Amino acid sequence: MNPIQFLICFIVVIIYKAFSNTYYYFQSIKLSNDYSDFLKNESSSVFSKKQDIQKLFSRAHIKNSYVPVTQPVGYGYLQAANYPIIDNMFVKDQRVVSAIIGMLEEATGVYRRRIFESFNPIFWVETIIYLPRSIIAYLGLSTDVIAVKIIQVIWWIIAPMAIIYRNSLISVFQNLFN
Repeated sequence: MNPIQFLICFIVVIIYKAFSNTYYYFQSIKLSNDYSDFLKNESSSVFSKKQDIQKLFSRAHIKNSYVPVTQPVGYGYLQAANYPIIDNMFVKDQRVVSAIIGMLEEATGVYRRRIFESFNPIFWVETIIYLPRSIIAYLGLSTDVIAVKIIQVIWWIIAPMAIIYRNSLISVFQNLFN
């Protein structure tokens, strides 16, 4: 791949990252407004958007939290449980409502930050420097284990060597496949 092709691919990635996060940014604002309308007007149109809200939270890596509830079940007994906020987003309990509003605002902030990251050269340099960790985090695995740190150190050794001996490596691979 020549430098022009690499540059074109990199620009396409930047544009895709910016546009996709812009889309989710505006979607988070719209869903936040829809949820506010639901709270004010008892609008039922937001019920059909539960999957959209859940997807928005998932893409922003916003974890579900729980609200503790204790309620009488009769004969002097109480039931105590922790209910997931996202699954109960349409329950008009003040704790659930404030948590959902906070999560929607957090999602909006996440997507706004990601839009600016698209054009930030420091973000891209850090992504390349910490590429193994970024890939492992993308896969949803923990990045705090020692194996990830070892892979990261190996990356720091192999990547510069591959750049320095690039022409030799290309000729070795060409001979290997011919």
